[in-house]
Amino acid sequence: MAITNRNIAADANIDLSKINLAGGRRAMWEDFDETPSSTNIADLYGFDAHLSGGTALVSNTVNSCGALLTTGGAFKSMIFGGGRWSGDRGCKLSVRINSLNVATSMFLLMGWTDDAGVTGVDAPTTGTPDMASFMYSTVDSASWQFRSNAGAGNTDTQLGPVVSTGITTVSIELNSTGGVVAKINDDTVGEAIGSVATGKTDWHPYVRLLGGAAANLLNIDTIAVSESRT
Repeated sequence: MAITNRNIAADANIDLSKINLAGGRRAMWEDFDETPSSTNIADLYGFDAHLSGGTALVSNTVNSCGALLTTGGAFKSMIFGGGRWSGDRGCKLSVRINSLNVATSMFLLMGWTDDAGVTGVDAPTTGTPDMASFMYSTVDSASWQFRSNAGAGNTDTQLGPVVSTGITTVSIELNSTGGVVAKINDDTVGEAIGSVATGKTDWHPYVRLLGGAAANLLNIDTIAVSESRT
């Protein structure tokens, strides 16, 4: 029987096939490959699924993806809260989106936030926590934007590429000087985009989806996280 908790902080429950400590890297990835069901993501994968309506589950309909479904203006977020990652070690997050189904007023954030950004169950990324995140707001733009915060206030940057509702991979890498490198499908869209506080060791990868009156759906194929071990 496969171990289904990939939480890197819960050593007894780690699926060793999905954690690689060779080659000087600390890495974790999740492809939500368990038998599709209505089981909540938090019960399987070591992610904290913060819900205020709707569902966060392993999708039956799209290739065993991690699905965030919003209804009635509620938000859904998936936060890997168990393990902390360090900007000084060049932590990198990659999210492969399988599909987006936009109904009304979708607001999507994907990236890094700190302990302060994940403490609230009902509003995990409100206020001004440190963050470095891709942002998609159907109200503001049809294109990807980038939101960074070094603890004082959000800085939003227009990136240019139009958001696709199909397969898209985005990645965000932080460095020791507070710099951020952002890529979409391996194309660098920001090499010194925004800034984050230096010396932080409490970064968490997260995905947050806010929906309008009608249901919005995000299907995530894979989430991968890595950093240098020293």
